[in-house]
Amino acid sequence: MTDRMRKSKRLGDVLLQRGSLSLDSLNRAVTQQNQQEKDMRLGEILLKEGYVSKTEIGTALEQIQGIPYANCPPESVDQSILELLSPATALRCCAMPLEIKGRKLLVAMAEPQNLALLDELRFSVGMPITPRFSFREDIILAIGKFYGEAEPEEEIVEESSEEVSLGRNEDDFNGEIEFLAEDLDDESTEAQRELNAGIRKRTPAVMFLSKIMVAAVEKQASDIHIEPRASATTVRVRIDGILRELMTMPSEHQAAVVSRIKILSNMDISERRVPQDGRFMMRNRDRRLDLRVSTLPTHFGEKVVIRILDPKSTMITLDQLGFSSELAANLNRILAMPQGMLLVTGPTGSGKSTTLYGSLNLLRSPRNNIVTVEDPVEFMLEGVNQVQVHPKAGLTFATCLPSILRQDPDVIMVGEIRNGETAEIAMNASQTGHLVLSTLHTNDSVGAVTRLLDLGVPSYLIAASLTGVLAQRLVRRLCSCRTEKPASKAYHRRLEKIGAADTRNHRIEYETAGCDVCENTGYKGRVGIYEILMIEGAVRDAVHGKARADEILSLARCEGFKTMQEDALDKVRTGLTSIEEVQRVVPTDASKPQRCPACSKEVTPTFSFCPFCGTRNEINAGRPEPVLAGR
Repeated sequence: MTDRMRKSKRLGDVLLQRGSLSLDSLNRAVTQQNQQEKDMRLGEILLKEGYVSKTEIGTALEQIQGIPYANCPPESVDQSILELLSPATALRCCAMPLEIKGRKLLVAMAEPQNLALLDELRFSVGMPITPRFSFREDIILAIGKFYGEAEPEEEIVEESSEEVSLGRNEDDFNGEIEFLAEDLDDESTEAQRELNAGIRKRTPAVMFLSKIMVAAVEKQASDIHIEPRASATTVRVRIDGILRELMTMPSEHQAAVVSRIKILSNMDISERRVPQDGRFMMRNRDRRLDLRVSTLPTHFGEKVVIRILDPKSTMITLDQLGFSSELAANLNRILAMPQGMLLVTGPTGSGKSTTLYGSLNLLRSPRNNIVTVEDPVEFMLEGVNQVQVHPKAGLTFATCLPSILRQDPDVIMVGEIRNGETAEIAMNASQTGHLVLSTLHTNDSVGAVTRLLDLGVPSYLIAASLTGVLAQRLVRRLCSCRTEKPASKAYHRRLEKIGAADTRNHRIEYETAGCDVCENTGYKGRVGIYEILMIEGAVRDAVHGKARADEILSLARCEGFKTMQEDALDKVRTGLTSIEEVQRVVPTDASKPQRCPACSKEVTPTFSFCPFCGTRNEINAGRPEPVLAGR
């Protein structure tokens, strides 16, 4: 019997066909339902009047619903099974756990086709549910027999809501927040709709997760950490690169919240021994956010980290990212080239992906065919062909790039260069009429050349392919509540300690204050610190000749190269950030640079003459000019 035929049959018809019920009895029961017992189901009336037995109705409903019938109360239930489901949840869902078969929990339910109840049970027990049909009064009798007296869970939810109070009324979340899993079929999509409708039911897992997510979005957090502890579960959020504690959640709700997150992320909720990764979407008012989820088994339970990705961040302009006019001009010059390679370097969390997506946003046009290969795809860009690597299926950066080259691309973005093979393929592509963008993990821009050499990429290929290297960090931006005062001598000494060569132009000292906007931290938002190494002229020759990093840096300095340290000091001078932030994030060199006595410009110690005015460097008098290898 097909599902469509099964759904078209009604209980009365099946009982008539099976000979369990006469037509006269059926008509009397239907009349009674229409006139007197409108709130009762037909099966309940048939049982009440004694027209049929429970076994006959159970067998008929099994034929109609396709869900096996289970007698309740059962003879016995193992205590470990009962501990999986709280008595309050069992009463609310009218569900009785029976046994575990394989990796699934068999549960007798009065409404086995109610998807919202099924999902709530999965959240509560942390494993898939196999429903069995049973009568409501029999299930309640079984709950009383095996659990004893159980109180409804509304009281528990009210107590929990006070502990997790974040200054919002629970009713405010109705219609404000919606969670959507990715890659759902029609049945799962319907389940998601019923599940989101369950937010109004105020179950603990639903309310805890909703409050956490809304609070994190309002505080503009980039990450959420749900960390189980011995006595409670701590929830922390990363705001402007700094972790702050958001709330403490009772330990008894931790497993249910994690299970809810894992179901939304299409993870295996029954597997708690190995790390898992997933993602889902969240709609908060008019904003749509992508959420990337990672779980990690710890001693006290599973730790969950949720990365919040806002697609609007890809629409940010270069000046909003903190690029000076000179840096923005150099970056735009690289992006305007028909071929070549731009590398963005920096540690994790330094904003490399945002810079790359911002660059792709500038390059998007009907004339350009842009293809990206990423792990994972963080933001969806309209008009860009994005590929996600799948190592288990053999789809890696290295194997995907040759196929991308056959797709007639104008611009290629490689999420990350991890090995020499990927680097060589990407660099060869940059010489055949393609603009290639990618990232690399190095401390500074000059270090990218050394890193590529370490990966086994020939120096001639680096020199011929690489157009520019952009190194960056993110520092917190001073809030508008900052205070100003004339710069003191102590302030100038602090500037000198972080490498400021000339402190005379630092006439104003900015200090943090604190207000409601920045939550009394003194900082609101972040700004980038950059240095861009243009690979051209003498610098390109030095790269080809495998010159040392300090020699490349010396040549770049002659071409006007400014380090991240200098860019950071400029932002301190203009009041964008503070000395404390620069010391925390930016690698600094406290050694004072040598300056030409004639023109006062910085001169590299290895030079015998000032490259700006030609004045002889007395320190190196008589020392020959250094000759770079390969020149």
